[in-house]
Amino acid sequence: MATLTAYRIKNIFFWSLLAVVFTSFLWSDFPDITQRRSLAILETTIFALYFASRFNLKEQLKILAFTGSLFAIISLLFSLAIPAQAIESGIHAGAWRGPLIQKNLFARVLVLFCIASYLDRSPSKLSPIR
Repeated sequence: MATLTAYRIKNIFFWSLLAVVFTSFLWSDFPDITQRRSLAILETTIFALYFASRFNLKEQLKILAFTGSLFAIISLLFSLAIPAQAIESGIHAGAWRGPLIQKNLFARVLVLFCIASYLDRSPSKLSPIR
């Protein structure tokens, strides 16, 4: 795990790209928005470096699969409790968006979690297949 962190620190392309993100407000049409989004990218990058260096791949998949399962259950409960907010109206009437603002974002999140769950197919005590 320390090797991954050392690699990230020495990776000149990675840090150069991050530097471009932070200096892009200089030529941006909306520098205030660019600075806020640059900060969001920095926060995401710091979390990604922590997550990658703290957990091995198997643990990462388990965490993502668990989080995805929790998200799907909460989405189902949200849709049952407040269907007017959880189901699209207008042009995409009837599409299930869950607690998110748009149905395609909901689909992207669930696909990511489905992939993580598929890759983390460790046999459980409840599974009839071992």
